[in-house]
Parts: sequence; structure tokens; C-alpha cells
Amino acid sequence: MEVVITTEPPDWAAKHGTHYDTKFLYVGFGRINTHTKTYQTFQLGHPIFLFERPFVGGVVSRVYSTELATVTEYSKTPRRWKEETVNSTQYFAEISR
Repeated sequence: MEVVITTEPPDWAAKHGTHYDTKFLYVGFGRINTHTKTYQTFQLGHPIFLFERPFVGGVVSRVYSTELATVTEYSKTPRRWKEETVNSTQYFAEISR
């Protein structure tokens, strides 16, 4: 999916969303969201692409970093969410074409 990532709150972030706490495990070229059990990979450029696939579990050869985050989901279609960590807050919005 094509996404826009910003650090400034967009207008849609004023709505009430659904929150959950998760841990991101950074492995290789992507990360594992332990709450949604998905493997996520970002392809940087213009535009930015986010690829997700299910992570069924098992042994991970290397975890380079972990990060606790609170995720707020504002909309399922198009997907809009916020990720808050100790160091930053980022807003993600799916681009529908």
C-alpha cells in the first residue's frame, strides 16, 4: 500500500481512534508488529510503500532492536493510524488512487 508519513497531526487525527500497545521487533529489512502479528517492510522513496504479510511465529534469527509503541487506528478504509514511541510520533495515511 502507498502511504504518506508525517510528524505533524493531520486533520483526521482530531477524531477518537482505537488504541493498542505493541512491540516492534526490527529484523533485517523490516519489523514485526507483535500485536497484529504482521511482518512490515517499508520501501522508501517517493511515494513510500508499506508491505505487510502475516507473521505466523517461529524463530527469528536476529532482532536488531525493539521498540514499545502505542498505535491509534483512526480508519480502516483508507487506513489511517498513529504510532507513538518514546522518541517520536508519526502519522500514517494510505493513499487511495
